[in-house]
Amino acid sequence: MGSEKIKKAFSDKDYLPHAQELSRTVAQITSAAGNEANLRHEIEKILEQQCHQLGIAWTPYQLERAVSGGESKSTRRTKFIDVAHGAVIIEYEPPTCFHGVI
Repeated sequence: MGSEKIKKAFSDKDYLPHAQELSRTVAQITSAAGNEANLRHEIEKILEQQCHQLGIAWTPYQLERAVSGGESKSTRRTKFIDVAHGAVIIEYEPPTCFHGVI
C-alpha cells in the first residue's frame, strides 16, 4: 500500500469514539483492578478488541521483556519492560500508585 493510500485510510476513519470508549473502559478497569498483573491483563484484552475493531493488526505482546540497562556501570543491570507490542512499549503501574493524580 502506498503512503497516499495509507494516509487516506487513516483520515477516513473516525478514531475519536474508539479512543473515548478505550479511555472510559481503562478508567473502569483501573478502579476495579486489585494489582498490576490484573490491570495489565484486562487492559491488554481491551486493546486487542479495539485494534480488531479498527482493522489494526494486533501484534502479540511479550511480557516482562528483558532489556540492557546501558553501558555505564550504574545502568548496566538488566531491566524489564512490562509489555512490548513490536516497537510499542507499555509500562504499567499499580492501580493506586498515583493516588488519583497524574
